[in-house]
Amino acid sequence: MHHQLNSEVTILTCFTYKSVWQKWQGFRNMGLVPPLLKNSKNLKFFKVLGSGAGDGFRKWPNWGQYFLLTVWSSLDAAQEFFHKDSTAPSLLRVRKHRSSEWSLVLEPYQSFGAWDKQNPFNNHQQKKLDTSLVVLTRAQIKFSMLWRFWRDVPEISSSMTLFPECHFAVGVGELPLIQQATISIWTSESAMKDFAYKNAEHREVVKKTRQLQWYSEELFARFNLLSYWGDLPESLHSRFK
Repeated sequence: MHHQLNSEVTILTCFTYKSVWQKWQGFRNMGLVPPLLKNSKNLKFFKVLGSGAGDGFRKWPNWGQYFLLTVWSSLDAAQEFFHKDSTAPSLLRVRKHRSSEWSLVLEPYQSFGAWDKQNPFNNHQQKKLDTSLVVLTRAQIKFSMLWRFWRDVPEISSSMTLFPECHFAVGVGELPLIQQATISIWTSESAMKDFAYKNAEHREVVKKTRQLQWYSEELFARFNLLSYWGDLPESLHSRFK
């Protein structure tokens, strides 16, 4: 593996829940995770994120899918938490009723902006590798701009899934409607840029974003996808064989 054990690493973990009971427990436990994670050894940053229903970009939440984004001081520290320290209270909470779990090991190579007044991915000294890449965009939407955002952006975001070069795309967020992020996985940086810069509707949204100043805070980051573990959904597993 390319990543050095003593350099920071980002782990994106997805937990899914199927039955009504599981979904209720998942929703309840995700709310209890942040206090349990705060004192985790070598954990630099974390966010518990819900996701959108339908194609992943609807206003209504997907009660059966949650994401945990964590930044660790090293890959070894991350592996110790997820694989060796099975008694971690935070993991016991979210794993107890889950149907499946999968994680991506990510290495940031470009990022700018802020998330809660900091950039958790700005300690990178890496370069783009010849691997799939993961793109994270995150924004805090101004209250006065909520209706404009939800009128224009979800349809554009969901159109990413129509691109064969896009392995996966989902809308996630800390608070429904207000704090939003998009996670997408691409075959290459050039494919991602084709969508971002050549898609007329996407360019129009970018233009509106600059003109109307929708966001009070935003962040954009790109990551090398180094490896993964767990029960990948079939749509991803078939791509990564």
